[in-house]
Order: sequence, then structure tokens, then C-alpha cells
Amino acid sequence: MFMDSTSLNVLAWNIRGASGAHGQRRARDLIRSFRPSLFIVVETHCPFDTVASFWRRAGYDLCGCSEASGHRGGIWILAPANRSFDVRVMEVHFQAVTISISVNNRAWTCSAIYASPNPSLREDFWRYLIDLRQRILEPWLAVGDFNEIISPLEVSGGAFCQNRANRMLSMLEACEFLDLGSTGKQFTWERRPHGGRTIAKRLDRAVGDIAWRHTFPEAYVEHLARV
Repeated sequence: MFMDSTSLNVLAWNIRGASGAHGQRRARDLIRSFRPSLFIVVETHCPFDTVASFWRRAGYDLCGCSEASGHRGGIWILAPANRSFDVRVMEVHFQAVTISISVNNRAWTCSAIYASPNPSLREDFWRYLIDLRQRILEPWLAVGDFNEIISPLEVSGGAFCQNRANRMLSMLEACEFLDLGSTGKQFTWERRPHGGRTIAKRLDRAVGDIAWRHTFPEAYVEHLARV
């Protein structure tokens, strides 16, 4: 997922098993192609300390982190060491890391999301975001893996649960979030369990509140090809 917010660009990458040497090669390719101002990595599969030297050589500093529990979860927010903007960590939750970004006398908030695959933990997370809304005064963007779909059009070959969708939609409304839409691939996740038919879903997205959308009216989201 690539988002251009005028003077900064944000690249959110769900490794989903592509860790180790293959993941590092892919990270180098993404950096070379997009030169992201913020590189968000979710579902990291390892502690940051084990790959810190790679990111240092790539020219990126860790700005915010929620470490994985074994192979579950994990969020890293990285920015170029020679960046021309300031980053401050506001809050760390095991399903989100929220930072404040200041550039050119303009400040906005970014939450990097990796919502739990567990529905009950995910619903707790929706309540956390609604509470967080009360503490955020700057324009707010949330980007990453929400692990939920909100429409039958966001799934192919699998089931759609209206009740779960309604709970996420309630969170989006309470937080004043607007889905930024996307270009590129329709679905961001797919599986073919036990050799059966392929199930595909749009689990990854970027949402911004009204103030953020007004601040960055030219911003767009592109779903990159899955590797």
C-alpha cells in the first residue's frame, strides 16, 4: 500500500511470511522504487533487534514499535535517518502505534495498524480507537491491516459477516474516518486452503478523518502487487 500525502509518502508493508533474506531483498526493492518517507512494517515475525543492522544500512531509523509476540503481530514505523520532518510517538498499543508528524509547520497524526485476527480482540481494538479519537487534535490517518471487511464486495470466495462489519463501520463513524479508496489490486489478502478455491479479501486500507482529507486532498492509495 503506497500513499502520497503531498510532501511525504507512506509505504505500509505486511510481510506475511516473507521475512528473512527474501524479506530484506523485497524491502530493498521497495525502498529503491518508492523512497518512502515512512516505512510501516506489520506482522513482522521477529524482534526488531534481529534486523536493526539491515535497516541501519538501508538508511532508516526505528521511530515507533510494538514488538511481535512470537510470530503474532508486530508493528515497526521507520523513517529515513536524514529526514526533514519530526516524528514523536504518542501511544503504543499491541494493535497500533500512533505517531505525530511535523513537517513545514504542519502537524498530523498517523496510526500504523495491525488489528488482531481474533474477532474479540479486534472489537476491543475498535473501542480503543474510539477512545483515542478523543485525545487526537491533529488531522488523523490510520493505515495498515485492519483484518476485517466492511462490504460483500471486499471478499471473493469467502463468507461475509454483517455483524462484524457493522462494528467496524461504527468505529469508522465514531472516529470520523473516511476510506481513502485505492487503485491497483482489488484484494490485499488471499489464501487457497487445502487446495480448494481461492479466498481473497481487502483487509488492508487507509482511512483518514475529515481534517486529514482536507489537509491532503491530493493523497491517494495504491495497492502494490503481492510478491
